[in-house]
Amino acid sequence: EQMGRLRIPITLTAIVACAFVTQPIATVQLRMQLAAKSAASRTAKADEVPMDGAEEGNNGAVLDKQYNGIADCVRTVVREGGLSALWDGFGGSMLSVSFGLGMHLTSLVYNR
Repeated sequence: EQMGRLRIPITLTAIVACAFVTQPIATVQLRMQLAAKSAASRTAKADEVPMDGAEEGNNGAVLDKQYNGIADCVRTVVREGGLSALWDGFGGSMLSVSFGLGMHLTSLVYNR
């Protein structure tokens, strides 16, 4: 019976802890993917540059970055935004799992 009362708080704690621990990995992955996509886009557009050498500007700060691996990406993110920048998007991550979390908690309550 004691475990039954603790099931919901334990589930909530596990989900939040998992999201908190994995958020820096997701942040680094996203930034590296955006940088790679931007580099590929610039390479593809190199053939389309007008004869006068003018080039379209890119207003996305993250897209202009080039990283030399995961460690360089982490260092750059921390240097430019502080340690907390690794958790940018944590609120969005929690929002994205909230629907599934609600369904899971509902099943726990009804299956007591």
